[in-house]
Amino acid sequence: MRDGQIICELFSSQRIHAMGIGTLDKQYRSEIWGDEEVTVDDKTIMYAGNEAGSQTELINPNEIAAMGRQPPASHRRQPDDDDRGFYRRLAITCVSILAVLAVLIAVIFGIGRHHQSIIATKRTECERSLVGLDDKVVAYQDLVGGDGELASKIADVDVKDTTAVKQLNIEMASESPATVNCDVSSVEEFENRIAQAKASSQWYDEHTASLRSAIQAVNESRHAKQMEDAHASLEELLRNADNILASAQGHVTDEAVWNDLSKLIGEARNRSGETDMGRIGTLMDDLNARMDAVERSNREKLRQEEQVRAEAERKAQEAEQKRKASEAEAKGGKNKDKH
Repeated sequence: MRDGQIICELFSSQRIHAMGIGTLDKQYRSEIWGDEEVTVDDKTIMYAGNEAGSQTELINPNEIAAMGRQPPASHRRQPDDDDRGFYRRLAITCVSILAVLAVLIAVIFGIGRHHQSIIATKRTECERSLVGLDDKVVAYQDLVGGDGELASKIADVDVKDTTAVKQLNIEMASESPATVNCDVSSVEEFENRIAQAKASSQWYDEHTASLRSAIQAVNESRHAKQMEDAHASLEELLRNADNILASAQGHVTDEAVWNDLSKLIGEARNRSGETDMGRIGTLMDDLNARMDAVERSNREKLRQEEQVRAEAERKAQEAEQKRKASEAEAKGGKNKDKH
């Protein structure tokens, strides 16, 4: 074997696979290395088998020396068409991958911006729904704490229809919806809060109207009861006035007060359907005043009449006494003449 000559032992394909060394598409050619012709294999691929360390390759020192005397770069094989096609395809593939990545990033960024836009829109819608809801909550609470509280103090005995009081108690005991806020971050949560705000808004609309109706019903029932009681009191007062007028007829010091009472009684009976509590109250006050005047005049007249009667009785007694004295004196004179 000459110095620098590479000696290669070629194995059959069965032996190569058994040793774990394979070759793919070997192509051999001769090249001139210095002043020597060497057979080389440019596309030989040496790889280890599945069982590491199962085979050991002995390298001839001459092979190492031949490897050290490789030809300069100018003598090496230039890239062929297959290599250039490979790199071209690799470049096209890289560019395509980068383009796809750029598109994906743009799509993801666009989706993110679109999502944020939807979030902002939903937040604005939610906040607007809360503004209207807050006004309704305040109005309902004011109604409960104001007119509702006053009406709830009206007892059953103070109204004509007790069912109105029961209905008001039911309305006052209604439980208000939970407070709604927009402290969320997802579209689904915003839609849920908006739906809750709409439901709460509808609840406050309905219960504000029903509570106001219940309050009105209680107040009207109380007014009806008061009106009924006022008319009953007026009728009783008119009966008393008739009795006073009858008992005082002809026995008053001033006939004018008796006539005034008689006239007012007639006016009161003509206004029996009066629905104004103020006017009924004024009418009853006038009746009481006229009745008092007639009673005072009647008492004075009776006192005067009693005084006249007492004076007449006194005078009658004096006359009787004088008559009896005269008779006694006359009897005494007759007895004296007989003696």
